[in-house]
Amino acid sequence: MDTRIDVVLPPGPSRGVLAQTMALHRDPLGTLRTARSRYGDVLTMRLATARPIVVVTHPDAVGPFLDADPSGAHAGEARRRILPMASARSIFGGDGAQHDRARGRVTGAFTRDAVQRCLPAMEAIALRHVEGWPRERPFRLLARMRALVDELLVALLLACETKAASMR
Repeated sequence: MDTRIDVVLPPGPSRGVLAQTMALHRDPLGTLRTARSRYGDVLTMRLATARPIVVVTHPDAVGPFLDADPSGAHAGEARRRILPMASARSIFGGDGAQHDRARGRVTGAFTRDAVQRCLPAMEAIALRHVEGWPRERPFRLLARMRALVDELLVALLLACETKAASMR
């Protein structure tokens, strides 16, 4: 008995897996915007890390995923297929009770009050970063923004000030 289910995937870029992966890595938003303009709000990409992957870009279409029953919508498992380094014990890679435990460990760091207390330090860190950026010449902003956000998360929201310098 053939139990295979034939699934028709939405259209998407026809370039090779490596080309699609490199394009997404080099310019994630630009690649997704271009694909969306060519193929619509729901499209299929084939990446070296996971394939095929269906991308949903319209806010109305995302709602059902956000409201999905966690007992059946194993988002952590799906993320681990795309990013194998995501731990099953983390918020990002976990599901069910494991996700809940991981989320409970860091929820306090992301409350409005906790973030408000960090604002002066966030501003100081951001200014220090911006002061070190090149002037009057092009530079890669994404890499510098990632470094800034990494430091903010490590030093302030996760309260690892003493380890922040070595982790940077």
